[in-house]
Amino acid sequence: MQKKYILFLIIFLVLVNSCQKETSESKQWDENILARVGDKTISKAEFIRRAEYTPRPKYCQQDFPIHKKIILNSLIAEKLLALEGQDTTAIFSNKSFTSYLKGRKEQAMRQYLQYKMGHERVEKIDTTKALKLAQFSKRKYKVDYITATNADTAQKIVNALKQNQEFSDVVNNYYILDSIPKKSVKWHEVEDDRVMEAFFTKNHDKNDIIGPIPVSNNQYLIAKIDQYEENVGENRQEFLNRFKRVVDYETRQAADEEYTEYVRQVMDGKKLNWNRDILIELVNIVAPQYLNSREEQKNRLQNIFWKIEKREHDIQTDREKLNNIRNQELFNVGGDSWTVERFLQYRRVHPLVFRKRKMKNHEFTENFQMAIVDMITDYYLTKEAYKQNLDEVSIVSRNYNMWKDHLAGMYMFGNYQKKLQVDSTDKSQEKIINKYYNPYIDSLQKKYSSMIEINADVFNDIEITKMQMIANKTNAPFPILVPPFPVLTNDHKMDYGSLMQ
Repeated sequence: MQKKYILFLIIFLVLVNSCQKETSESKQWDENILARVGDKTISKAEFIRRAEYTPRPKYCQQDFPIHKKIILNSLIAEKLLALEGQDTTAIFSNKSFTSYLKGRKEQAMRQYLQYKMGHERVEKIDTTKALKLAQFSKRKYKVDYITATNADTAQKIVNALKQNQEFSDVVNNYYILDSIPKKSVKWHEVEDDRVMEAFFTKNHDKNDIIGPIPVSNNQYLIAKIDQYEENVGENRQEFLNRFKRVVDYETRQAADEEYTEYVRQVMDGKKLNWNRDILIELVNIVAPQYLNSREEQKNRLQNIFWKIEKREHDIQTDREKLNNIRNQELFNVGGDSWTVERFLQYRRVHPLVFRKRKMKNHEFTENFQMAIVDMITDYYLTKEAYKQNLDEVSIVSRNYNMWKDHLAGMYMFGNYQKKLQVDSTDKSQEKIINKYYNPYIDSLQKKYSSMIEINADVFNDIEITKMQMIANKTNAPFPILVPPFPVLTNDHKMDYGSLMQ
């Protein structure tokens, strides 16, 4: 039976590779428009993302039809608020607001550039490797393991293990442990590609030594297979589902390789040269702010993100010292000079992303430099994205407008709350919504009713879940994928607007 599966998969792989290039540069993601509010729209995909990629309030957490209506009313209310404030100059002239939105747009442009120059360039996947993954990915390994803290120690441990010494004896020569760590390893649960490659692209037997595998900075995984078992009872559909995940994985790998090569070509010849004296001065000014406690950083970032009218994106620093070096060159890239001021201004659009989340004081300078290198790489990739007019791609525009309308809408709603002196942190949230928010949103629904259209067919086709999550994109200047759910109304009545023709 397994041979029949393998024969079928070989044929399937041929078809996959022959269809790999069906995507074209002009292809746009399908957009089913769910609602129109003036010149603003809500797509089906945006509705689902806003409903499921961030926690919803209790009054619409379930998958009931009535809750689905509350969600749509809330998203339309957000658009109505943005429409109400579209002539308000206070927010649209705010430099932090415009910089933030530009950063959001350019991040989306780079994501689309990665798709275009990575995924769309994949002509075929490595069928040999895919078949091996299909063969071995059904295994579940039980291993003894240790994580060595440097490459030299890791290699010494592996060399000793290859001399048939006991795993516990070797490990205890280097580390004091109460017991040897044990772990189950399943291919679809492995997040690190290097670990996946080591375990599931070749045949392993009991007592085999795997590693050392570099898994992070100065961390090397070494494992000894204690035993393994195979899912021998899976049916054809289970097998094909697993193989589809294998193909998806291999496609992503191939796309990553294509994009890595593209980035290398873009950055070829662009050498970054530091002004070490100014770098050290800047590090001394900003390091204390970045090395705050986790809670302090969280609070600061929340203030920056949600109260952009009150404070700038620039970190709070010793202004006098900073002003002394603002016009000094911090670095140059191929002759293109970046002063401290230019760097600080661009950081409004592209906040620094540190590769290492936790660092000691003496590690900050090096990590600060690496974060700037990554920022400059994104700067040039963004320029390439503009050259290809990726700011005009519909999915980029929709992402930009989603954030723009949310921030503008919440700004207008914040002004409304101030006028009423409503304490939005009151524990009786629903009482406040019923007393203050619903009537205000009702008035906006009536005011703009002739400008609102709803696609009932698309709405009825949407299925939502009870899922509560916060979706993030790691290693990105703006990691939060969608804005928080707009707590504006708990009304499920849809007695405004008209049906979309």
